[in-house]
Amino acid sequence: MQKAAQRALDGGPEAIDRFLAVDLAIARARDAETVTNPQLAVVAEEAGRRANSGTNTAKEASERAQRPAALAKTAAQKAAAETAAAKGGRC
Repeated sequence: MQKAAQRALDGGPEAIDRFLAVDLAIARARDAETVTNPQLAVVAEEAGRRANSGTNTAKEASERAQRPAALAKTAAQKAAAETAAAKGGRC
């Protein structure tokens, strides 16, 4: 906003009138965008960190579940084989 105001002061009365009527609002909006963009970057970085943390937690849980799942599969296969053998013995 300071640059726009300085240009108006350097330009004379008509430039000052234009600045007050039009350019001031535009300069304020640009300043607000400038402040907002870094804030958005910080929010995005934090969201990325949280997402990465959630991904890592999910991977760890998956790794912990693999052994019990394999043991359960083996037990189920054994039970199915024993059931099949038992049915075969009765026939």
